[in-house]
Amino acid sequence: MRLHNIAAGLLMAGALTSATSTLTTPAPPAPVAHSSTGWIGIRLVDAPVELRADSRARRYIIDHLAPGTVIHRRLEVSNTTRSPQHVALYPAGAQIQQHKFQFAPGHTANELSTWTSINRHEVILAPHTRSLVTATVTVPKDAAPGEHYSMIWAEMTKDPPPGGGVREINRVGIRMYLSVGGGNPPAADFTIDSLTAQRAPTGQQIVSAQVRNTGGRALDLSGELSLSGKSLHAGPFTVQTGT
Repeated sequence: MRLHNIAAGLLMAGALTSATSTLTTPAPPAPVAHSSTGWIGIRLVDAPVELRADSRARRYIIDHLAPGTVIHRRLEVSNTTRSPQHVALYPAGAQIQQHKFQFAPGHTANELSTWTSINRHEVILAPHTRSLVTATVTVPKDAAPGEHYSMIWAEMTKDPPPGGGVREINRVGIRMYLSVGGGNPPAADFTIDSLTAQRAPTGQQIVSAQVRNTGGRALDLSGELSLSGKSLHAGPFTVQTGT
Protein backbone atom coordinates (compact mmCIF):
# COMPACT_ATOMS: atom_id res chain seq x y z
CA MET A 1 0.00 0.00 0.00
CA ARG A 2 1.37 3.41 -0.90
CA LEU A 3 0.20 6.80 0.27
CA HIS A 4 0.66 9.35 -2.53
CA ASN A 5 0.93 13.14 -2.25
CA ILE A 6 1.37 12.96 1.50
CA ALA A 7 0.92 16.23 3.40
CA ALA A 8 4.30 17.81 4.15
CA GLY A 9 5.97 17.37 7.51
CA LEU A 10 6.38 15.05 10.41
CA LEU A 11 3.58 15.86 12.89
CA MET A 12 0.34 13.96 13.29
CA ALA A 13 -2.83 16.04 13.07
CA GLY A 14 -4.02 17.66 16.28
CA ALA A 15 -4.25 21.14 17.72
CA LEU A 16 -1.34 22.45 19.76
CA THR A 17 -1.64 24.85 22.68
CA SER A 18 0.80 27.30 24.21
CA ALA A 19 3.07 26.12 26.95
CA THR A 20 2.79 27.84 30.30
CA SER A 21 4.42 25.08 32.34
CA THR A 22 6.26 21.83 31.72
CA LEU A 23 6.16 18.27 32.92
CA THR A 24 8.91 15.66 33.12
CA THR A 25 8.26 13.06 30.48
CA PRO A 26 8.78 9.31 30.85
CA ALA A 27 11.72 8.06 28.83
CA PRO A 28 10.68 7.19 25.27
CA PRO A 29 13.27 5.44 23.10
CA ALA A 30 16.05 7.98 22.63
CA PRO A 31 17.34 8.79 19.14
CA VAL A 32 20.80 7.29 18.93
CA ALA A 33 23.93 7.70 16.81
CA HIS A 34 26.01 4.55 16.53
CA SER A 35 29.75 4.19 16.55
CA SER A 36 31.79 1.00 16.22
CA THR A 37 31.76 0.48 20.00
CA GLY A 38 28.34 1.79 21.10
CA TRP A 39 26.20 4.85 20.70
CA ILE A 40 25.31 8.26 21.99
CA GLY A 41 21.68 9.17 22.54
CA ILE A 42 19.61 12.25 23.24
CA ARG A 43 16.05 12.55 24.50
CA LEU A 44 13.64 15.27 25.55
CA VAL A 45 12.98 15.40 29.32
CA ASP A 46 10.44 18.27 29.50
CA ALA A 47 7.20 18.78 27.59
CA PRO A 48 4.32 21.28 27.87
CA VAL A 49 1.72 20.25 30.45
CA GLU A 50 -1.01 21.07 27.95
CA LEU A 51 0.40 18.41 25.61
CA ARG A 52 0.63 15.59 28.15
CA ALA A 53 -1.61 13.40 26.00
CA ASP A 54 0.37 14.06 22.80
CA SER A 55 3.13 11.49 22.33
CA ARG A 56 4.86 13.80 19.83
CA ALA A 57 5.60 16.33 22.56
CA ARG A 58 7.65 13.70 24.42
CA ARG A 59 9.99 13.28 21.46
CA TYR A 60 10.11 16.71 19.79
CA ILE A 61 10.18 20.29 21.03
CA ILE A 62 6.74 21.48 19.97
CA ASP A 63 5.03 24.72 20.95
CA HIS A 64 3.00 27.74 19.90
CA LEU A 65 4.53 30.92 21.29
CA ALA A 66 3.80 34.62 21.14
CA PRO A 67 6.63 36.97 20.07
CA GLY A 68 8.83 37.84 23.05
CA THR A 69 8.27 34.48 24.81
CA VAL A 70 11.11 32.45 26.33
CA ILE A 71 10.90 28.68 26.98
CA HIS A 72 13.36 26.18 28.49
CA ARG A 73 13.56 22.45 27.74
CA ARG A 74 15.85 19.92 29.39
CA LEU A 75 17.57 17.28 27.27
CA GLU A 76 19.36 14.12 28.40
CA VAL A 77 22.52 13.05 26.56
CA SER A 78 23.75 9.48 27.11
CA ASN A 79 26.84 7.41 26.29
CA THR A 80 26.74 3.61 26.04
CA THR A 81 30.23 3.18 24.63
CA ARG A 82 33.08 1.60 26.58
CA SER A 83 35.16 4.79 26.60
CA PRO A 84 34.69 8.47 27.55
CA GLN A 85 33.08 10.50 24.78
CA HIS A 86 33.33 14.19 23.96
CA VAL A 87 29.86 15.21 22.72
CA ALA A 88 29.31 18.57 21.03
CA LEU A 89 25.86 20.17 21.37
CA TYR A 90 24.49 22.79 18.98
CA PRO A 91 21.32 23.97 17.21
CA ALA A 92 21.11 23.97 13.42
CA GLY A 93 18.54 24.63 10.76
CA ALA A 94 15.92 22.36 9.21
CA GLN A 95 13.05 22.73 6.78
CA ILE A 96 10.12 20.84 5.33
CA GLN A 97 10.76 20.30 1.66
CA GLN A 98 9.54 17.71 -0.85
CA HIS A 99 7.24 16.27 1.81
CA LYS A 100 10.13 15.54 4.19
CA PHE A 101 11.68 17.04 7.32
CA GLN A 102 15.14 17.84 5.97
CA PHE A 103 18.19 18.74 8.07
CA ALA A 104 20.51 21.55 7.04
CA PRO A 105 24.11 20.39 6.50
CA GLY A 106 26.56 20.70 9.39
CA HIS A 107 26.08 23.77 11.60
CA THR A 108 24.05 25.70 9.00
CA ALA A 109 21.74 28.06 10.86
CA ASN A 110 18.23 29.30 10.18
CA GLU A 111 15.93 31.70 12.03
CA LEU A 112 14.77 29.30 14.73
CA SER A 113 18.24 27.92 15.40
CA THR A 114 19.51 31.46 16.01
CA TRP A 115 16.79 31.87 18.65
CA THR A 116 17.98 28.68 20.36
CA SER A 117 20.85 28.38 22.83
CA ILE A 118 22.19 25.51 24.95
CA ASN A 119 23.69 26.06 28.39
CA ARG A 120 26.57 23.68 27.60
CA HIS A 121 28.19 23.52 24.18
CA GLU A 122 29.88 20.22 25.00
CA VAL A 123 29.83 17.43 27.55
CA ILE A 124 32.38 14.73 28.32
CA LEU A 125 30.57 11.55 29.29
CA ALA A 126 32.19 8.62 31.05
CA PRO A 127 31.26 5.15 29.76
CA HIS A 128 27.60 4.27 30.37
CA THR A 129 26.68 7.66 31.85
CA ARG A 130 24.25 10.44 31.00
CA SER A 131 23.99 14.18 31.57
CA LEU A 132 21.28 16.87 31.48
CA VAL A 133 21.55 20.07 29.44
CA THR A 134 19.05 22.90 28.98
CA ALA A 135 17.94 24.41 25.69
CA THR A 136 16.46 27.91 25.72
CA VAL A 137 14.34 29.36 22.91
CA THR A 138 13.96 33.14 22.93
CA VAL A 139 11.42 34.34 20.38
CA PRO A 140 12.18 37.93 19.31
CA LYS A 141 9.50 40.52 19.98
CA ASP A 142 9.39 41.33 16.26
CA ALA A 143 9.27 37.69 15.10
CA ALA A 144 6.96 37.19 12.13
CA PRO A 145 4.06 34.76 12.58
CA GLY A 146 4.41 31.31 11.07
CA GLU A 147 5.87 27.87 11.69
CA HIS A 148 9.61 27.31 12.09
CA TYR A 149 11.75 24.14 12.13
CA SER A 150 15.23 23.33 13.40
CA MET A 151 17.30 20.69 15.21
CA ILE A 152 19.30 20.35 18.41
CA TRP A 153 22.23 18.03 17.67
CA ALA A 154 24.48 15.90 19.85
CA GLU A 155 27.61 15.06 17.85
CA MET A 156 30.45 12.62 18.43
CA THR A 157 33.59 12.92 16.26
CA LYS A 158 36.40 10.42 15.81
CA ASP A 159 39.56 11.69 14.11
CA PRO A 160 41.36 9.48 11.56
CA PRO A 161 44.38 7.47 12.72
CA PRO A 162 47.86 9.01 12.28
CA GLY A 163 48.42 7.06 9.07
CA GLY A 164 45.38 8.65 7.46
CA GLY A 165 41.81 7.58 6.92
CA VAL A 166 38.29 8.91 7.28
CA ARG A 167 37.10 11.28 9.99
CA GLU A 168 34.00 9.69 11.49
CA ILE A 169 31.12 11.93 12.63
CA ASN A 170 28.02 10.53 14.31
CA ARG A 171 25.20 12.83 15.37
CA VAL A 172 21.68 12.50 16.64
CA GLY A 173 19.14 15.20 17.32
CA ILE A 174 15.81 16.44 18.63
CA ARG A 175 13.48 18.07 16.13
CA MET A 176 11.90 21.46 16.85
CA TYR A 177 8.51 22.59 15.52
CA LEU A 178 7.71 26.12 16.70
CA SER A 179 4.63 28.08 15.70
CA VAL A 180 4.86 31.85 16.32
CA GLY A 181 1.76 33.99 16.74
CA GLY A 182 -0.75 35.38 19.17
CA GLY A 183 -3.86 33.70 20.52
CA ASN A 184 -4.60 30.05 19.95
CA PRO A 185 -2.31 27.97 17.73
CA PRO A 186 -3.26 27.32 14.11
CA ALA A 187 -5.57 24.36 13.74
CA ALA A 188 -4.17 21.13 12.33
CA ASP A 189 -6.39 19.25 9.92
CA PHE A 190 -6.37 17.18 6.73
CA THR A 191 -8.71 15.57 4.24
CA ILE A 192 -8.51 12.33 2.26
CA ASP A 193 -9.45 13.41 -1.24
CA SER A 194 -9.48 10.00 -2.88
CA LEU A 195 -8.88 6.28 -2.40
CA THR A 196 -7.95 4.33 -5.53
CA ALA A 197 -7.49 0.57 -5.90
CA GLN A 198 -4.86 -0.53 -8.42
CA ARG A 199 -2.30 -3.22 -9.14
CA ALA A 200 1.44 -2.65 -9.35
CA PRO A 201 3.45 -3.99 -12.34
CA THR A 202 4.68 -6.73 -10.00
CA GLY A 203 1.10 -7.81 -9.36
CA GLN A 204 0.94 -6.38 -5.85
CA GLN A 205 -2.47 -5.00 -4.90
CA ILE A 206 -2.36 -1.33 -3.88
CA VAL A 207 -4.76 1.21 -2.43
CA SER A 208 -3.48 4.75 -3.01
CA ALA A 209 -4.77 7.67 -0.95
CA GLN A 210 -4.38 11.33 -1.88
CA VAL A 211 -4.19 13.34 1.34
CA ARG A 212 -4.35 17.13 1.60
CA ASN A 213 -3.12 19.24 4.52
CA THR A 214 -5.94 21.76 5.11
CA GLY A 215 -4.65 23.13 8.43
CA GLY A 216 -1.97 25.51 9.60
CA ARG A 217 0.60 23.08 11.01
CA ALA A 218 2.97 20.52 9.55
CA LEU A 219 1.56 16.99 9.71
CA ASP A 220 2.93 13.51 10.24
CA LEU A 221 0.30 11.17 8.90
CA SER A 222 0.05 7.50 9.77
CA GLY A 223 -2.79 5.06 9.48
CA GLU A 224 -4.19 1.63 8.77
CA LEU A 225 -6.51 0.22 6.14
CA SER A 226 -9.06 -2.48 6.92
CA LEU A 227 -11.19 -4.10 4.22
CA SER A 228 -14.48 -5.88 4.86
CA GLY A 229 -17.31 -7.40 2.87
CA LYS A 230 -20.18 -9.77 3.46
CA SER A 231 -17.93 -12.70 4.29
CA LEU A 232 -14.39 -11.44 3.66
CA HIS A 233 -12.16 -9.34 5.87
CA ALA A 234 -8.55 -8.22 5.42
CA GLY A 235 -6.16 -6.08 7.42
CA PRO A 236 -5.47 -3.89 9.14
CA PHE A 237 -2.59 -2.98 6.81
CA THR A 238 -0.14 -0.30 7.91
CA VAL A 239 0.02 2.67 5.57
CA GLN A 240 3.37 3.28 3.88
CA THR A 241 3.71 7.04 3.58
CA GLY A 242 5.28 8.79 0.62
CA THR A 243 5.49 7.83 -3.02
